[in-house]
Amino acid sequence: MAKTIEIENRKSKTELYLEVLKVDELFKTEDNIAIARIQNEGNKECHLISSLQYRQHVTKRVQEIFKKTPTRNILNELIELKNAEAIAQKKVTSFYIRACQKEDYIEIDTKREDWKVHRISKNGVELKDSTNIFIRPSAMLSMTAPADSANIKLFLDYLNIRNDDDQTLILAYISFIYATETPDVILMFTGPQGAAKSTSSKFIKKIVDPTKAPLRTLPKNEDDFLLAANNALLVVFDNLSGLSNKMADTLCRLSTGGGISKRSHYTNLEETIIEIKRPAIINGIDNISQRQDLLSRSLVIELEAISSDSRRTEKDLMESFNRDLPQITKGLFDMISSALRKLPNTKIKELPRMADFAIWGTACEEYLNLEPGDFMKIYQRNLDGGAINAMNSNLLVRELVSMFPDESSCTSFTKPTNEDLYWEGTMTELLHTITPDDHDKKRFMPKSPEALGKKLRRLTSTLHLVGIGVFF
Repeated sequence: MAKTIEIENRKSKTELYLEVLKVDELFKTEDNIAIARIQNEGNKECHLISSLQYRQHVTKRVQEIFKKTPTRNILNELIELKNAEAIAQKKVTSFYIRACQKEDYIEIDTKREDWKVHRISKNGVELKDSTNIFIRPSAMLSMTAPADSANIKLFLDYLNIRNDDDQTLILAYISFIYATETPDVILMFTGPQGAAKSTSSKFIKKIVDPTKAPLRTLPKNEDDFLLAANNALLVVFDNLSGLSNKMADTLCRLSTGGGISKRSHYTNLEETIIEIKRPAIINGIDNISQRQDLLSRSLVIELEAISSDSRRTEKDLMESFNRDLPQITKGLFDMISSALRKLPNTKIKELPRMADFAIWGTACEEYLNLEPGDFMKIYQRNLDGGAINAMNSNLLVRELVSMFPDESSCTSFTKPTNEDLYWEGTMTELLHTITPDDHDKKRFMPKSPEALGKKLRRLTSTLHLVGIGVFF
């Protein structure tokens, strides 16, 4: 009698484990980043499928159903399959870290255990289960819950800022950080040693986007820069001694959302374009940048050294700050609500480069007890002051200014008719005219006519502030 072989159609462990993960909702972004929304103890959580949190979720689900821990190989296979399943979907979505701005509201993820968010609209603040996708990088910390009473100006007690204009700009800035759909302003703290530049940066970070290791050194390459910027809403780079042109360009792109290119993994020819936009704080002793394209995207706040009899220990400051933080947070949320209420009817005749910040700050005027038009006057003074301070420390600008009589001034972008008030010639001739004899100074000047031409093009609008017009 012939023997028959029965083949039992058994499912592999991977297939069995995949079945218990079918309840996870899957999403993908334009950059093909895979995301899962999972149920965990009654809460809906969102995680990158490549993240440690999702691996832990998969392991936990398998242990709950099968009383076994998946092997490393099987776990890796499950992650790869779920990633591929998410990428195969047609619908594209976006994810958010800490804040999400929509047409008529802003949501802020304070990292509550129940994953509810604070939705801020013109009508006030409410706790909601969000339909937007928020993820939480491992370094993210919980924000302080808002109190019932609000007092955002308590925050000013912890900053070494006594200038009323700068205080107004700081309060507008911290509320604008959550306006995630607009170009972001860079905040620069400058000042001598002992001016609390790092402490001021740390306090802002703790209010709006607390994370582990809140202050970072400026990365040396774009990969590390992307890693820092991609895992927080607000990035803070501490104790800068200057900026290279390449890093200044990167900060400009970070502010307005330009793409940063890098080679795709495991390929030689393909590139990945990563578009990222984040607010940033940078601080340092000297004028950090003389680049007008960066300064026009920035608020420059100069701090003074704190006298020894006014100093407080960081422990004392932090304890007091933590007591006041709930009222400060409530004030911050109320200020955002007030700005959203005023924003639709806020108009400005002449807009600066960072137009969205100018409009937002103007919408905050009522909450900050300012008169109509005050914010733009304050903001313009800051922009002009930052540009002029940068020029004063720029040897090329000083040499150009010294070419003309003290009383001369170019008041329009047309060439003057008085020969005493203008110089005309080639770039080579100009370089020879302005290059100082002093060897130490000479090394800070452009080395070629081509380099001089590039620098002059960057400085054209800045030179106009001190009455010098440049015509090519």
